[in-house]
Amino acid sequence: MRRVVFAVLASSTLLLMSSTAGGTTDRQNAATVASQGDPFASCLVTGANTLTSIAVNYPGTELEPWVAANPANRHNLIGSYQQDRWNDGSAKGLVAAYSFNGGQSWKSVPLPFSECAAPFYGGNVLHYERASDPWNSIGVDGIAYAISISVSFSTGDNAVGVARSVDGGRSWNHQQTIIADGPDAFNDKESVTADPRLPGTAYAVWDRSYIAACPAGQQAKSQARLNQARTSKERPSKNTLANRASVSAASQCFYQPSFFSRTTDGGVHWETPRPIAATAPDEATLGNIVVVNRQTGALYDFFTHFTSTGAVTVELVISTDGGSTWSASQVVSNEDAVSIFDPRNQFLTVRAGDIIQPAIDPNSGQLYVAWEDARFNDHKNDQAVISTSLTGLTGTWSAPSQISPSGDPGAFNPVIDVNQLGQVGAIFYDIRNLKPSTPSSVLPTDTWFRRTDGPGVAFGHEEHLGSYNILMAPVAFGGFFVGDYEGLVAQADNSFLAFFSQTNCADIGCPASGNGIGAPTHAPDPQDILASTIGDQVGQH
Repeated sequence: MRRVVFAVLASSTLLLMSSTAGGTTDRQNAATVASQGDPFASCLVTGANTLTSIAVNYPGTELEPWVAANPANRHNLIGSYQQDRWNDGSAKGLVAAYSFNGGQSWKSVPLPFSECAAPFYGGNVLHYERASDPWNSIGVDGIAYAISISVSFSTGDNAVGVARSVDGGRSWNHQQTIIADGPDAFNDKESVTADPRLPGTAYAVWDRSYIAACPAGQQAKSQARLNQARTSKERPSKNTLANRASVSAASQCFYQPSFFSRTTDGGVHWETPRPIAATAPDEATLGNIVVVNRQTGALYDFFTHFTSTGAVTVELVISTDGGSTWSASQVVSNEDAVSIFDPRNQFLTVRAGDIIQPAIDPNSGQLYVAWEDARFNDHKNDQAVISTSLTGLTGTWSAPSQISPSGDPGAFNPVIDVNQLGQVGAIFYDIRNLKPSTPSSVLPTDTWFRRTDGPGVAFGHEEHLGSYNILMAPVAFGGFFVGDYEGLVAQADNSFLAFFSQTNCADIGCPASGNGIGAPTHAPDPQDILASTIGDQVGQH
């Protein structure tokens, strides 16, 4: 990909970059491109679904990034992202980007989670046609863990795949599946968290959906089909349709509990998976992420819970013995998300995450969780909100408050982290710069960073990281897609590093396919992962 960040054209009739009034710092041109080249450009593996009329691939697109800092080497950062997205689910594969100079420059290497990566590993990869949901974490000993959802669309086979790196992300080994299923079950939205206290220890969590007999005297509810459609976004469509048909039978119910596995030998072996947050029939969890208390060793697994009545809540379960046993679910808040739409055209939808993002204060253990919610926006569009634990494990949480500014017409994909000063950093995308004069082929989208001055959820300092036209992003499941999340990590010097996806198209002068909406399928460089360090003013306000 390009090694310089695109600039907004001065001659353009549309200026996407926000003014810097009110003390906002603009880092539009300070970001570094982290995605270097397209290693899968020549890969012909498609996994095309015979029941899908058109399977469109978007070459040169990099999206859905995540990033981690190495506790053993403050200059080492590792990120991961999807490479070459398909419109009907997943990507050709996943790629890791690594830096050894604090994010000033990056190199990349394919991850061994799909067939397209085979040439880089002598064929020793997970033999699935596609991969999705990149995530990575680095342990106190410097061992890095990467995880994926790997899937073959032609068969419905799918797995949670893992690999490790002991050289800062340059190479990956011990690739294996933690769990592998056929088309009758689907694993989704996985994450991995290295224990910040215990060398060689990491935890993987995800949701697993399947159809099974209903309990005696109970019939399946129609809400199950809604849950499945919303929570299994990467499932091959023919299997989704088959399972929806099955779940409609009165004797069959839909289940989607949280699953857990751990390694204690640095990713050489992983324990047999087991459920840790069971769901009632016709209910689901989504977006499981573990954070670890450095003082007590307690594990907190956060997730979104979809009930059979249609209610959606943010919840967590807790383990105080390293994941051997888990508490009952604790409710943080209800979730009131409606997704993100172009206000001028409700048919132009952004596929956003609708999932939670937790963080923990490394010194105090105070917990935070962010998500998308429309309660402050008259339910017209989602915004970024946050809640924090008030009294440890007693189950008392603050009422949700806004991360994105009041009056923001729509914000999505909030991600948070906490530095050693107790300051909460957050990044998110929003559409605040949409103007009445903006052409219909452009939905101006900006990437922002906000930060609190100390512990708590009062966000003040704001920095602008970049601008782009999201209508030039790949279309995935009917929505324009830069990922269900992005990356943010607090660094040893209390700065933050943002790791985010943008289209390389900011205005109406960009090349487009068809009617000018949607990523060009043959453009040389439609989308990149960018990295930006935010920190020269941290602690000074």
